[in-house]
Amino acid sequence: MDEGAGWAPFLKPAEGGLWKSSVRVLMAGACKAVAGSSVEAKQAAIVWHYRGAHSPSLGSATALSLLSQLQRLKAKHSYSFSATQGACIVEVAPSDVHKGRAVRALLFRAAELRAAAGGEVSQHGLVESDTPFSSSSTGEQGGREGGGGLGM
Repeated sequence: MDEGAGWAPFLKPAEGGLWKSSVRVLMAGACKAVAGSSVEAKQAAIVWHYRGAHSPSLGSATALSLLSQLQRLKAKHSYSFSATQGACIVEVAPSDVHKGRAVRALLFRAAELRAAAGGEVSQHGLVESDTPFSSSSTGEQGGREGGGGLGM
C-alpha cells in the first residue's frame, strides 16, 4: 500500500496555499545561506529546519531574518499565514489551520471517542473501554471493576 494512501486532509485551508511558492523561494535562500539546513513541505505547512546547520549561530540569525522576510511578504500580498519559530525550525502554515482547532474538530466528529488520563495509579479507573481488558495469566476481567487491567 502506498504511504498516505486512503488519507484525506482533515481540515482544508481556505486560501488554497497561494503563498507557498513565494515562501519556498525565501526558504531556498535560507538553505543556501546555512549549510546543513533543509526545507520540508507538509500537507498544509512548509518548514525550514536548521538543527543540522554547520553553524548554529548562523542558523539562528538566518531564522530571525527569514521571519522578518516572511512578515514583509505576508503584508505585501495580504497572505493569510502564520510564521513561527520553534526549536531550530521556522514553520509557515495557513492562518486557518491550527492543531488545536483540528483536535477540537476531531473530538466533535468522533463522538464515540472517550478518553481520560490520570496522573496517579489510583486514577486508572478513569480509562474505560467497551471491550474489557483481559489478563492471560489469571483470566480475570480488567478495567474498572477487575483492577489491574492496565498492568499497574
